[in-house]
Amino acid sequence: MEQVISQAKWQFWERYKIAYPAKIAPADKLLFRCYREMEERRLTCYDIRKVKNKLEEAAGLKEEEEYASSNSREQQSFKKRKATETPMPHGVKEHMAKLYTYLLALAIVGSDKVHGAPPEEIVGSDSTMFVQTPWDTLQSYYFRVSRAIITVPEASRL
Repeated sequence: MEQVISQAKWQFWERYKIAYPAKIAPADKLLFRCYREMEERRLTCYDIRKVKNKLEEAAGLKEEEEYASSNSREQQSFKKRKATETPMPHGVKEHMAKLYTYLLALAIVGSDKVHGAPPEEIVGSDSTMFVQTPWDTLQSYYFRVSRAIITVPEASRL
């Protein structure tokens, strides 16, 4: 799993030369989930509230480590709680931040070259001819949503 994720991150870096802070960068679990779905060609509707960035993943791992050092009864209770845990409700700002992280995850795992891609990419060429999920296309989607939600009354935006 780590090798697949490392390769995807490297390909993304090679293409875009962009690094994101832990508050925005997708968690490795999310990257692997997106990779698996793309490999199987079965992208699913995903609850955006479940998206975790690296910072949230690290905080969750720390919490798990603390419980791992406790007794077995507390561990079982913790595992049951984690399994049934529903995501916290959030607002438009949090939703858009998680959407950005999710789209970034798709761009990272979709940075593989497309089979039969032209040998050279020139300025203004269609990026979908070169990679599976181009970051510019996903960003266009994100910014279109950002502009569209402004037209919706605040009470109905989410």
